[in-house]
Amino acid sequence: MTGEPPVDRQVIHAEPEGARAIFHRLLDTATKDDLRRRADGTRWTNEQPLFPMLFGYILIHPLLIVRRGSKRLPNLAGRAFAGVLNAATRPFDVVNYLGSVGAVSVLGPRRLPGRVDLDDKGYTSLPY
Repeated sequence: MTGEPPVDRQVIHAEPEGARAIFHRLLDTATKDDLRRRADGTRWTNEQPLFPMLFGYILIHPLLIVRRGSKRLPNLAGRAFAGVLNAATRPFDVVNYLGSVGAVSVLGPRRLPGRVDLDDKGYTSLPY
């Protein structure tokens, strides 16, 4: 016994549902002008962060699998992987920004909500 409280799986499963509801609420209440307005202190419009939010939501399940697998690696391998991720931060930021600009232009804010909805198996409607 580790002394840690038991995991409440119901709470864990409720969090993505809450994120999905917030995503829908944001899109349902925002006007076109709201979405096209520049966000304070960034190069982004209010519309552009929607795709990274969606993409993160979609990727959480595969990333959890990678996380479980990486815990089995020796510490040295984990440190090397962390170094690669740290070195890739700047290029990732550029790709993330440009990808978001392009994705929102292609998908548009009105097509994003359907992509975040879950089917009866708990997967998003985007194919993996």
